[in-house]
Parts: sequence; C-alpha cells; structure tokens
Amino acid sequence: MARSSAAALILLGLALAGLACTKSEEAKPTETQPLAPAPTVVAPAPTGPTGTIQGMVVLGGTPPKMLPLPRQSDPICAMRQVNSNFVTVGAGGGLADVLVRLPLGKAKGPVPATPVTIDQKVCMYLPHVVGAVIGQKIAITNSDPTTHNIHGYIGDETMFNEAQPPGAGAIKKSAAGEPGEVLKLTCDVHKWMESHIVMTDHPFFQVTRDDGAFTLANVPVGTYEVEAWHPHVGTLQKVSVTVEAGKTTAAQFRFQAAEYKP
Repeated sequence: MARSSAAALILLGLALAGLACTKSEEAKPTETQPLAPAPTVVAPAPTGPTGTIQGMVVLGGTPPKMLPLPRQSDPICAMRQVNSNFVTVGAGGGLADVLVRLPLGKAKGPVPATPVTIDQKVCMYLPHVVGAVIGQKIAITNSDPTTHNIHGYIGDETMFNEAQPPGAGAIKKSAAGEPGEVLKLTCDVHKWMESHIVMTDHPFFQVTRDDGAFTLANVPVGTYEVEAWHPHVGTLQKVSVTVEAGKTTAAQFRFQAAEYKP
C-alpha cells in the first residue's frame, strides 16, 4: 500500500512538472547565482556555569572540482547554470556544510520553537546541510516555478514522498528517528537535488559556512568529544575539549579532499 501511494505521488509530480516546463519555453538563460549558506542555530539560554567552543573546519589538499549539473531535463532549471554544491570551500580553505556538535547523549536543552526551513530554489535544496533536534518542526518550501518531489530517506527507508507544485504551501514534518541519523532529501523529478538533515538530541550544534568557522555558545562546563560531520568528505571526526566557565575553548577540524565521495 505504501509503495503504491509513493508511486502515485511520483507520477503526479512528474505530470505537474511537465505542465510547468511547457510554460517556460520562452525563458532566457540567466547567470549562475550563489547558493544560500546554512542558518545560524540559536544556543539555549544558560542554566548554570557555561563557556564557549569556537573554531574552524578546513579542507586539506586540493578541493574537488564541482562540475556543472545536468539540468536540461527541466527548462525551468536549465535557465540557470549551477555547479554541484557537494563541497564548498572558502578562500581561506574553510569547509562549508560541516555540522559541528556536542556528542549525542552528553547535553540537554529545549527543542527549538523555530522550525528548520529548507527551500527549493534555483532547482536546489537550500541549505545543503542542517541540524534538527528530535521533535523540532521541519518546513520544506518551493520557491521555484516548477514542481518538485520531496523524497525523504533515513538509510534506505523512505520516510515520506510528496509532490510540491509551484505556489503550494510548505510541507511540514517533525524531526524523528534516532539521534545521529540523517534524513536525506532528494527529488525524484530532479535527480541532482540533495539535502541532509542531521538529527540530534540537544541544540548545541552549528553548521559551518564557507569560512569554516563555528561557535557553540552557552555550553555547560565539562569535557566533551566535539564531533564534526560532512556528508561527502571523510567520516565523523572528534576533538576533545574542556569547557571552563566564562572562557572560550578552541577546537579545530581538518578534513581531507582525498576522502571526497560524490
């Protein structure tokens, strides 16, 4: 029954995409636009002695070249040439889209009232990586004049699969699953689209921008194995830090370009 429903939604999405594409035949190409960075997470209010963890994530070696995406299947998407955003490196070698967090099960904090928002814009999911606390609301919007299909997986298991035509309201979900699991979003209509929602059991995390910098504020004092994760480069990294009251502790991570996996 679930597979039949998913197949029907995919067929509906493809049909609506065809209608949107038909109306776009006279569109002219535009220049490539930069992709939006991940949003900043607001740290919870302190309930006792706290400190700050601050640092940078860099990519060692020659960054992999991000090639133009094959977007000709949809004239709306083909209006604008966009390269893959799997690896984004800043001028100083900072690596974007790395989720840095306190270890799971080692901190407590409220579920943020503000939902995690992911937009579909320029036929891309933005941002590419976000974090969500279990139970936090997730809103997926479509700013494109074409139909998308939001297909969410945890591992190989489909969690939801819904079409979203232009002008439709946000698709709303709740962050679910086990802490540490990753909800991967794809689009069955536009195969190059991808986003990753990392589930956590606390709000002490941040996703880096292209300068690679991160700040975890209001961290309860103690010693932690701070973790850093990127969906396409290497594996989970850990650095031991000790947080002291009123002080800032440094933490640095270095991923290697040779470990890149598309």
